[in-house]
Amino acid sequence: LLFRPVQRMCLYPLIFKRMVNTTAEGLPLHKLCLKAFEGMESLNCEVNENVRNMESRLHMMEVLTKEVKSNDIQLLFENPRSLLREVLVDMKCHGASIARPDWRIRRQYKWFIFSDYLLVCRPDMLSSGWHKKELWPLSSVAITTTNPSARIASGSASGTNLSFG
Repeated sequence: LLFRPVQRMCLYPLIFKRMVNTTAEGLPLHKLCLKAFEGMESLNCEVNENVRNMESRLHMMEVLTKEVKSNDIQLLFENPRSLLREVLVDMKCHGASIARPDWRIRRQYKWFIFSDYLLVCRPDMLSSGWHKKELWPLSSVAITTTNPSARIASGSASGTNLSFG
């Protein structure tokens, strides 16, 4: 027995598909069943997408509230932002684009890559978790590499340059 309406929704396309297959093509009932099948299939896809988006947002909020220690990341909770990836990166910045000397020391950072922002965090020395270091719009971040075998997504990106502009 199916308890939730969402579970029952998955059965309707199957029922209408069976009706489409067992009805003669020329009959008006066939066209109605086909239309009902397509409508229910479309509705199921929409519901599944909404559930995925909600689960993604809940995961993003859970990660940010449990892992990142900062009071000024509230804008990351706005719609329709989503957390795409979390990556540990061993990073040292060179050049005039980074004026602060603490960026010139090689350290491990955690990147939270959102649909429109890059949140760079350093380890929190007082507790477990991470502390917000920088928050940049993705449109102003460019990552290039001089090492063709560098794997940026896994965090082993030697020979990789991060620039802002």
